[in-house]
Amino acid sequence: MKTVRRRVFIAMVTGVFLFSCAKNSAGAVRTEKALAAARPMVAPSPEAEGLLLDAQEGLPQRIDDSTSGGPVAGETVPKERKLIYRAQVELRVSDIQKAFSEVTDLLKSFGAYLAHQTTTEESITAEIRVPREQFQNMLTRLEQLGKVRTKNIFTEDVTDTYFDLEQRIKNKRTLVERYREYLKSAKNIEEILKVEQALSDATYELERLEGSFTQLSQQIAYSTINLVLEPLMPTGSEKSTFLEKLQEFFASYGETLGNIVIVIIGLVVYGIPLLLIGAFVWYLSFGKIGLVRKLFRLIHSEKKAPPRREI
Repeated sequence: MKTVRRRVFIAMVTGVFLFSCAKNSAGAVRTEKALAAARPMVAPSPEAEGLLLDAQEGLPQRIDDSTSGGPVAGETVPKERKLIYRAQVELRVSDIQKAFSEVTDLLKSFGAYLAHQTTTEESITAEIRVPREQFQNMLTRLEQLGKVRTKNIFTEDVTDTYFDLEQRIKNKRTLVERYREYLKSAKNIEEILKVEQALSDATYELERLEGSFTQLSQQIAYSTINLVLEPLMPTGSEKSTFLEKLQEFFASYGETLGNIVIVIIGLVVYGIPLLLIGAFVWYLSFGKIGLVRKLFRLIHSEKKAPPRREI
């Protein structure tokens, strides 16, 4: 009898426990559903779409400049250095025309071209654009044409500027394309006009950036050599060098020396006649003629003469 009661009691406890578990499970499900229903719906981000519409004008307010497919955050992508090479070379040659003819032949050999040329009676100045890979070789061959008087090489690192322009062009192209897509979906004339104006401004800026990028790329791809050809110094270079220095001296102090020369000429032109006039006056007054001296003697003698008696 006791065994039967014990079994009944265990069965009742088990049933109550299972009923409680089922109730809790159903409550949890209802709670999750309630939370899901209460959770607000998140609208797609305008930045994700790359376009923000102005609520008042209906125009694109901002275009996200970020582009997909870029490097992963924290990952460093090595960049090739973008360098611009320039050189200034001044050569002394025996025959400048012959030397320049040889320079022309070198241009063909190294794939270079002549960007600018100035010819005078005393020298030839040329601006040479040579492929970057042939820059040093071209300099070496030019130095063999004559005696190097001066040589300067300049290197400019434009890596940051290059890649910045490149990225800005990509972003601006994306902006232009999105404006064109938005133009197709414009609803009225006002929106069409405003989008067309924005598209025109973006296109102009894109063309300006592309022009700057093209110019920079040309400067990187082709190095610049400014070449000056001058005739060799004549025999007796020391004397010529002295004359050059003397000429530079007069060029530097020419105005002061000119004023001194003018003063000397003035003294000669006006001083000598004045001296001659002064000498002549002295000669008449106190010289052999001595008019002034004789006058003083006459006055002095009259004072010493005895007075005349009247009869």
